[in-house]
Amino acid sequence: MLPFHVDDGTFGASSNELATDLIGCLAQHFKLRNLGPTTFLLRIAVSQDRVARRIELSQRQYVLDILERFGFSSYSPVVTPMIPGLRLSKADAPSTDTERAEMANLPYANAVGTLLYLAMATRPDIAYAVSVLCRFIANRGLAHWRAVKHVFRYLRGTAEARLVSKNKEYTVMGHL
Repeated sequence: MLPFHVDDGTFGASSNELATDLIGCLAQHFKLRNLGPTTFLLRIAVSQDRVARRIELSQRQYVLDILERFGFSSYSPVVTPMIPGLRLSKADAPSTDTERAEMANLPYANAVGTLLYLAMATRPDIAYAVSVLCRFIANRGLAHWRAVKHVFRYLRGTAEARLVSKNKEYTVMGHL
């Protein structure tokens, strides 16, 4: 499998020899640059340990960047991605023009979209909370916005979290 995003691609092979053969075959048909082992792709840091047969995926820098971008980098961290027992509903949506105007000035959809990418890429721990927040993109209220802020506060305390894969078979990952 060779995933590509625009002109940035990566691949996996079960050995260095297969990786070298793959690069050679691709080079016969396409102009490419071998960037060596995959270390960073689509805002995801990739760490490979061949001896331990382990691959780690992290978006630490992305988390720090989005905390800064949305103005949450100084907020105190919390230990859960969602307030336990919280039930959001469409009843929490704005009911007056003043409330609607207040929500129109908040970057709810942008923040939730940013969280959705993070949940899908490397942070399954926030997936449920983000899926709940996605339900209210079109008609969100202050309770929904507070729930978004709560997820960001959780990320503030868990920016170092990463996905770790440790297998008997190791895959060599390359970056083109």
